[in-house]
Amino acid sequence: MKYILILITLSFCIALSAQKKFEREYRIDCAEVPDSAKDFIEKGPFKKKVKWYREESDQGVSIEAKTKHQGHDFSIEFDTLGTLQDIEITRRLRSLPVDRQKTIHTALRERYVKYHVKKLQLHYDQSKDELLDMLNARLGYDILPYYEIELKAKKDQTTKLYEILLSYHGDVLREREIQLDFPTNMEF
Repeated sequence: MKYILILITLSFCIALSAQKKFEREYRIDCAEVPDSAKDFIEKGPFKKKVKWYREESDQGVSIEAKTKHQGHDFSIEFDTLGTLQDIEITRRLRSLPVDRQKTIHTALRERYVKYHVKKLQLHYDQSKDELLDMLNARLGYDILPYYEIELKAKKDQTTKLYEILLSYHGDVLREREIQLDFPTNMEF
């Protein structure tokens, strides 16, 4: 009986610590977007059309602006009140400097037996003013990004989809298994 109780407790703890990512996003009209979010976008350098989305995920509800700038996909996320949360810029892994590629590959090799990067985003969550300066190239790109990576990886004899967040120096900050239960997932 004692062993069964320990097993049940251990199983419960493992289930609680397992993080899964799910997202569902859908287009919304500009009229549904908080004014402060629209103001931030207007202050940025974006020349192309901005598409607005409402995102429901395991982390709550947010509003996202998606656009292209300088040949890259940008995703600017706000909470439902229009407060800036983060900016993500999609890049190819091989477009990063060689030392950054090595840092990322080293972190992934330590964690997975085998992996294939599906999507990489430079993730910035600094203050609104710092990010606006970065976007408008007043600071250049001196702000160090995090790396948000979606990958198909083999770990513990099973292959799954994961999202992993790495620091600039390659430290794992978060790992979540991607849950594909939502047929309305959209790739940007």
